[in-house]
Amino acid sequence: MSSFPEDPESRPDTSTPPKSPANGSTQSDSSRESASENGRLEAGENNTSNEPPHQDKGPGIAVFNSFSVWYVLGLTILTQGLYFMYWHWHRSKKLNEALPENPISSTFINNVVAAYIVYIGLVVYASVYFPEALQVPEGATVESLAAQPLPGVWVAVQIFGNIVLILTAIWSYKIRNRLNQLLAVEKGQPLWSGPILAVLFQAFYLQWKINKALETETNQLIRRF
Repeated sequence: MSSFPEDPESRPDTSTPPKSPANGSTQSDSSRESASENGRLEAGENNTSNEPPHQDKGPGIAVFNSFSVWYVLGLTILTQGLYFMYWHWHRSKKLNEALPENPISSTFINNVVAAYIVYIGLVVYASVYFPEALQVPEGATVESLAAQPLPGVWVAVQIFGNIVLILTAIWSYKIRNRLNQLLAVEKGQPLWSGPILAVLFQAFYLQWKINKALETETNQLIRRF
């Protein structure tokens, strides 16, 4: 049999592009894509609103270590007040590191320490060279002791002793203010440090408050986990 050439017009036109989908199908696909994109945006907005912004709040009360108030009292007595001054200096240093925007003035701290050093020096000098001023003669009365003039060095001891007492009271008040700021507490809350007790009992009261704050934070962590 003879073969005839194939009619070119009878071949399927492979060069013809595929038919585009109907307008309704195109609109449906685009609306689905738009809805899906809107859903993703809304979900992202919801996640952003629900998640609190990350803030570096610092270590908080964890800058301190728990230390018995009885140890503070005992060391103060054994060191003749030297540890009492160290306590104020050390806690101020920690607070200044935690609250750099509101530090206790280093000039104030240095002045208090300098006044204390002068006071201790005067006490040692007066005790060595004028010990008789501390002796009470037999038969002495309050009136006779009051009338007896003190050596000038002992007068200086009394003056600097009062200065140190006043300055350490102010120092305790400053520590109290920063401690309340560090804990973000206000009057009436359990961890809030009162001004009167801070001035009267100073390191002993403030150390007790620090211990209570550390204990509270530990209990919160235990309950959380």
